[in-house]
Amino acid sequence: MSGFEVDPESLRRADDRIGSVFSAALSDFERMETELAGADAPWGGDDLGSIIGEIYTGAYAMAMNCLFSNLDTMGAYSDRLAVAADAYDAAEEEISQQFGQIGTTLDARGT
Repeated sequence: MSGFEVDPESLRRADDRIGSVFSAALSDFERMETELAGADAPWGGDDLGSIIGEIYTGAYAMAMNCLFSNLDTMGAYSDRLAVAADAYDAAEEEISQQFGQIGTTLDARGT
């Protein structure tokens, strides 16, 4: 594939940036959950309030599940970037060593 180049340091920087966004978002969502939990049941305890509470609780749980699932996915992508960067570095090192061995072998043969 011509023109394809991977910069492991760029992958690591992207991992760091995604990790920072992940941490900030997780902190914000946890703070929001704490604040919402402190609001108790602002819709009241009568029949209508109970219905509103049930709807809110279900919708809230679904939304939080979706948000935290997306955060987990973001964290996994971030981790994979670091693994990919390490793999590229290891492959480069291995290739460099193999070419060095080839050069040594050719030098020993006088070619």
